Amino acid sequence: MASKPKYTQEICKLSQSSTRLKEQVAGRLLHYWKEDLKGGKSKICAVFLDGQTFQNVLTAEAWADADQAHAERQLKPLLGEVVALENGKIAPAGKTTVFCGKRIKLSFDKETVVKKVENNEKYGDELPLLKIAECSKLSANCAVCLLVCVQSVSGPHNRRIDGIEKPVSNLQVACEGTQIDAAFWGHQLATEMGEAKRGDVFRFK
Repeated sequence: MASKPKYTQEICKLSQSSTRLKEQVAGRLLHYWKEDLKGGKSKICAVFLDGQTFQNVLTAEAWADADQAHAERQLKPLLGEVVALENGKIAPAGKTTVFCGKRIKLSFDKETVVKKVENNEKYGDELPLLKIAECSKLSANCAVCLLVCVQSVSGPHNRRIDGIEKPVSNLQVACEGTQIDAAFWGHQLATEMGEAKRGDVFRFK
């Protein structure tokens, strides 16, 4: 007799949990990348979307070497696909800083089960755009996605930070009539953004 499929919880309804999630979470795997951290450490991040608002965005992080290897095998090949995550657990709020929409993040480890599921139009293929008024309601250190128009560009030029010279490009951009000052650090990003021209439109995320 076939087992009953797990209930699929919407990302926007997830809440803090001290145990692994009993339900599964489904979403389109939009982004997947590896971050190099201080001290030679690293982590793998992945972003999932199951709706039209930033409350429908879930970020997952893999920290330990075994967990990162599991993410490489299970998630990387499915970039752009709709997947279901089972046996996941919510990361403690103090362990991580950047969230999407609300202070919920999945701690992805070797016990997390990943299954590809049927495609569905409700799983969008781009992060939802935010309005300036919505940004003010988000938690501190929260990721955003904005559509902006470049007003001026300065850089790239080197600036000393933490005792090290790093390239940076500074841009002034407009979003819904509001001017935003943005700094882009690192050789590749500073170089790319330093080539922007007034009037260029970017989707910042």
